[in-house]
Amino acid sequence: MEYGATQSSMLCYVGLQQQPTLPSPSNAHPPKASIPKITSPMRAAPVGYGWAGMEVKLPQMQKDGPTTQCATRHDGPWCNAVWDYILCWPPARANTSASQQCPPVQSLDTTKVLTKNCGPTGKWVGRDGTEIGTSEQGWTNYSMCYKTEVVQFMETLATLKAKKPQD
Repeated sequence: MEYGATQSSMLCYVGLQQQPTLPSPSNAHPPKASIPKITSPMRAAPVGYGWAGMEVKLPQMQKDGPTTQCATRHDGPWCNAVWDYILCWPPARANTSASQQCPPVQSLDTTKVLTKNCGPTGKWVGRDGTEIGTSEQGWTNYSMCYKTEVVQFMETLATLKAKKPQD
């Protein structure tokens, strides 16, 4: 399925509005009433408030499936609203970027900002910097959200590995 300005609607998630209980295999989803309906792309942007740890919410959201409809624009090419398995991204005009706060997940800094790029034909840009034709999510680089101490720890590990004598 092609995604872009020709699709009339796109389903996506939004941050849940109430604290869920920890999921179990038989009960891994929140009540349907806890997921608000989005009627405008502008209301889709402030996602990130009310999130618990990703390890709690992600299984719930994956089990429920997409339940919130986001508006799609038709005044030129746009990247549709999309769920990247952590955040719901609002629609973005071609050749622009969408930004939002990093989610409150362990090891991530919520004061930092994530950016997701929309390509020239209205498809989200992938990891290699080109538009993705087979994946509507594109790529979100969450490494820019890591807390300083996590980055320092990873740099220390890389340095130690580089200094390790070869067998």
